[in-house]
Order: sequence, then C-alpha cells, then structure tokens
Amino acid sequence: MPTTPPPTPPTARALRAARAALALALPFALLASPACGDGGGKGPSSGAIPTIEISEGGRPVLRGGTVIASTGALEPGDTGVVAELRVINTGNAVLEIASVEIDASPPGTLSLAAADGSALPAPPYLIDPNASGGPNRSSLTLGLVLHRPPEGVRPTGTITVHSNTVIEGVEVESFVFAIDVEEGRPVMQVTPAQADMGNVSQGRTGDLPLSIVNQGTLPLVIDRFTLSGHPALGVTLGDDTWDVSAETVAGVTLPTPLTIAGGTTAIATLHFSPTTPEAASGTLTLFSNDPTLPGGKAVPISANVGGPCLEIAPSRVDFGGKLVGTSATVELTLTSCGDKPLSISEIGLAAGGSDEYTLALETLPGLDGGGAVTELTTDDAPVVLAPNATAKLRVVYVPADVSPLDAGGQPVRDTATLHLVSNSFYAERDLDVRGFGTDTPCPTAVIRVDEGEEVIPQTTLHLKGNGSVAQGGGTIAEWLWEVEQPDGSVSLLLPAATAANPTFEANVAGTYLFRLVVTDSSGLASCVPAEETVQVIPDEELHIELLWETPKDEDLTDTKGSDLDLHFTDPRADTGHDVDGDGADDAFFDEVFDCFYFHKTPNWGGADASPTLDRDDTDGAGPENINLHTPENGKTYTLGVHYFDDHDMDAAFAEVRVYIHGQLAWSDAGVELAQADMWTVGTLTWPAETLTPATVCAGTFTTCATSADCGGAACERRIAPAYRPPNFPVP
Repeated sequence: MPTTPPPTPPTARALRAARAALALALPFALLASPACGDGGGKGPSSGAIPTIEISEGGRPVLRGGTVIASTGALEPGDTGVVAELRVINTGNAVLEIASVEIDASPPGTLSLAAADGSALPAPPYLIDPNASGGPNRSSLTLGLVLHRPPEGVRPTGTITVHSNTVIEGVEVESFVFAIDVEEGRPVMQVTPAQADMGNVSQGRTGDLPLSIVNQGTLPLVIDRFTLSGHPALGVTLGDDTWDVSAETVAGVTLPTPLTIAGGTTAIATLHFSPTTPEAASGTLTLFSNDPTLPGGKAVPISANVGGPCLEIAPSRVDFGGKLVGTSATVELTLTSCGDKPLSISEIGLAAGGSDEYTLALETLPGLDGGGAVTELTTDDAPVVLAPNATAKLRVVYVPADVSPLDAGGQPVRDTATLHLVSNSFYAERDLDVRGFGTDTPCPTAVIRVDEGEEVIPQTTLHLKGNGSVAQGGGTIAEWLWEVEQPDGSVSLLLPAATAANPTFEANVAGTYLFRLVVTDSSGLASCVPAEETVQVIPDEELHIELLWETPKDEDLTDTKGSDLDLHFTDPRADTGHDVDGDGADDAFFDEVFDCFYFHKTPNWGGADASPTLDRDDTDGAGPENINLHTPENGKTYTLGVHYFDDHDMDAAFAEVRVYIHGQLAWSDAGVELAQADMWTVGTLTWPAETLTPATVCAGTFTTCATSADCGGAACERRIAPAYRPPNFPVP
C-alpha cells in the first residue's frame, strides 16, 4: 500500500499552476463519527484526550463517508490539486498522527501533498490544541492531488489516517474515508427559483434580480434564452434588455454569451411595467452548457397577484346645479377591494381648482378625533383600511354666484380635482369634481353603477338613478336614460329607459357612456344630464368576439334574425370529413376539440386550458364570445365563423375581434357571408400571441400573403361555400 509522502510527488510548479482548480472543487462535508470497518480501539488512559476532525471545503468529513472532488479544468495528463483536507484537534491533548496513507484506483492517479504544493514532511504530525509556536502545529492541511487519467476513467481512492484520536470515549486507531473524483462540469442554479415580482403600481417599474450561480467547476456559458407571458415583463442579461415579444418567445441568442466561472454568481434582472392591474405571469428559460439541463432552466414569473385595491364610489363628483349661497354635500365611499391592507397617504383638492369646494375627512379612520379635517398629507399618519373595509369622506360645494353660460347655452362648471395617493395599483387617483351655481332650483341627476366603472364582458350592469336629488324638498318624478355603446352592441335598458334603476347587459368589450336626465315633481328637468362611463375589459388571457350585421334584419332586438356561429379548435381536432374539399380532414365541427354551440365547455385538459363559449346568439347581431383563461404554450388554435342559418335574410357581414391580455390585438370586419359559408378566420399561435389570417389564392386552397403569391390573382379570405358537415344538420 502506498504511503504519504508519495514516491513521486508532483513538482511544486505543476501544483502551483493547477491550484486555480482547487477553487472550482465542489464542497463536500461529512461529519466525523464512529463507523464500522475502519479500525478498532481501546479506552483512553487519562482524562486528557485528543480528538481528530477532518474537513474538506470548510465542511466536516465523515468517517466511512466519501469526499467527492472534481477534475475541474484539468485535462487528461494534467496534474493539480483538486481538494484541500484540513485536520484539526478538537480535544484537550496532543493529537499524534502516525501516518496518512492513500490508496488510488487506477494506481498513481491520486496522491497527497503539503498545503503549499511541496512534498509532505515525514510523519508523525503532532497537532496541539494549545499550540502557540514550537515543534507542534495547530492544524495540518493536505492537498489532494489528481494525476488525471485518460477521458472516461474515473479515479477513486481511500485515505487512512492513523492516530491516537479518541472519539466518544474510544481510542480509534484509523480514520478511513473514500475519495471519488467526478468529471468537471458547470451546474446552473437560479435563485429565486420562482420569481414573484410582488405588487407594482401603474406608471412604475418593478425590478427583481435573479442570482445565476455556477455550482460546478467548469465555466457556465448561457448563450440563449426565451421569455414568454405578459407583455409588460422584461429581462436584462448582460448589457441588453428585452421585453416580451414574438422574438423573445421564439428565443434570443445573446450577442455576447454570459460566462460564469465555477463557484461564482451573475445577475439577471426581471422587469415589470404594468399598465393594467390584472395578475401577470410568464416564464424565463435560460439555455446553457449545463449537461443536466438540455431543455434549459425555466423560471416561472408572477406579478400583481392580489395586493391592495382602492374602489371609489361614485367615480366622480357631479353636484349639478346648486342654489347660490347654499351648501351641498356629496358623500364618497372608499372600499379596500384587495386582499392586502390599503394605505391612503394623501387626500386633498389639487391646486388650481375652484375654492368653492372643500373636503370633510373627519369621518375617516384615524381622523375622527374631533374637529374639521380638510386634507390628509404625508406629514399625517396614513388612513389604513383592512381588506373589504369601507370608509366615507364628504365633498362640500357652496357656489358663490350664478355660473355663466357657454356658447351652447350650457352652464360653465365650477371644477376641482380630488387627489388621492395610496399603495394600490393606481397609486394616484384623480376624481373630477364639478357643479354650477344657479338661481333656479333644478334637480340634480345622479348615476351609480353597482358593478363599478370597469367590468368584464357579459356583465349585467345595475344602473341606479334613485339617488338623484330635487331642490327645495321636492321629489324626482321621471327618469330618462340613454346609452352610447361600442359598435356591435345592441343591448337595451331594461325594463325601459324610463326606469329609475334599469339594468343593462354589457356584452361587447369597449366603452359605454350612460346619461340620465331627471324631472322633479314640479315638472322641472335637471339643468344638465348626469354621465357615467363604464369600461368593459376582458379578464381572460384570450377573449374572442363575433358580431355581425344583416341588412335585411330591420330590428336587431326581436327574436328573429340571422344565426352565425363562432368556432375555436384545438390542434387535435379531426372530424374525418373533408367538407371543403382541400384534401385534408376538417377540424371544424369536431365533437370534442371544437368549441362551438354544440360543445360550449369542452374539456381539453383542465379548466384553465379549456375554452368556453359564454354567449351563443341565434337571432340577431351577436355577440358570441369565446374565452380561454390559459392558452397552452406550443399550441396553434384555429378560429372560424360559420353562417348556420340566414332565416331568409340573405347575406350577413361578420366582424371578429381578438383580445389578448384584455387588449384588442386583431380584428377583421365587413366580411360578407352567405348561408352555410365557413370562414376560416386564421390560426392563433401561443405563446407567440399572434393571429395569422387564413388567406388563399382565389378559387384555390393555395395559401398566400399578397396577390404576388398568386401570380396576379386575388389573395382573399378563406371562405368555403355550402359548408354542411355530415355529422351536423345545416339548413
């Protein structure tokens, strides 16, 4: 058995040249404790005992365990130190090490040297826990030297330390542990493994650093990445920054690869700059030379999941006309609508507004200690509302004079701006305050929308006009509503436009403007109408609308009209029928993988990954809506429109709108369809989030982008006439 020092130790020059590899060695630690098969012992002869402890990479080594070292950057034939072993004495008597032996396989591939790379002095080695100079030492450091064999040969070995150590009251003559040398490689770890960007307010950018650690011994090289998900997400790698785009979804090759030495860290920074409050998600995937991550290292990203929220009702303050010299009050309700406490740090009237308005804040929590409070500043303690809690403040208006009339004969308003600052997504909120002075006691129309000023499609709005106020103790006798709605929306105020509190179904995404004029019991109408705006914004990642016009349908609100149907297919859709005659089986009208009127809630592999047809219109102008909460990455969906039944009304003109993350991403309108026509609208690829229209050369199934692809013939929408699948009866 070879002993230490080895018969032919490496030269000091060779050891010094390779010591850089030592910093790349993987740290392993194994705690010293009794183990079987490494020597017997007898009890100590006195109360003073020596106790050996061995560590590698700063961690203890276990008797009978294994120290795993790495070849690091050493090439076959090279020699270098790949680990340092430190021996100390944790007892209270001198530790005498009689010998240190190493047995290597293949022979000669492992040896031991002194810490400075020179040959070890001859044993014994005396380690004194109280050493302060003299012949004894306080510790012994050994360098594990690798004489690297040819590629594919993995060196192993055993180190035996003979000493007078006493462990748990027993003298142990030999301390034995194994050595295993693995191939050097890069090892990538990213912290945090899941990136939570927290809550970021509108107009601000949240940054989250990612620590990319190379836990291996060879340099880690990151040369490519993908970034998908919410468009407000971005990443900085090196000196360059990218926002989510079709390019980042497909994959970006770094202009300068990011190289991280073993045992060191680099930083990538995620960015989030939201414009809307909905929760955001995405994925950053880093591709490198780490052999264990051929598919890259994926880091899920989330942001604005929950958080504080402020709802203010009404959303603006309109006093209407008030008698000069009299005081009028409008009460506002502040609601903490999130899942975290809402902190309001500022409330006040912005400079430059009419001085005929004041605030009364003494009803707010923390400000109700007595006395009038007209503003909240950063010098004051914030008003804090727990989730779902409410508080009230008042705006007071005392018009000083009769407001003049503008060129249109309408009174010029006294205006002001109510300014609030909070920790909600909309950190700064400004509410319009207006009114006008009059010497005529006209009533004031007031609108309240129970569902708020921002809702999702197909929300039934409950409009309240019963809060309108008559002057001089009178009552409101009549209400008259009107609405401006987005193109394609034909909803009605129910039960009538003269109801005090009608309902309205907001089916189409867009902006709705409601107006109300009231008349009091004396027959006096409100001087000006009240107005309230409601935004209808889809909250699913994918929202599709179909609307249409039929010239021969003179009344879109009755129960007779044309019937168009929206279709949305999974890539697995296959009916086994070739109705359009293009030589391939069709996807439309598949009974499992087509979402349409027959199969409104298909199961494509989980609720979030399955679409729903939330509105099927059979007798009018639409809309029909399909929603998909979480489209699946790597899938290409197909979108279509079928003219199921014209009910003798002939041609219809279809419009399709595609919303992604609540924003209108694509639309096509005025598409003329006849009875039984099948319009293949296009394909939607995820996560690229792009819709590619389906266009063909006229009279063929040859795809095209422009007429140049058709040799001068027209490049037009793909519409198959007389599309009547055998598995579904079509008139």
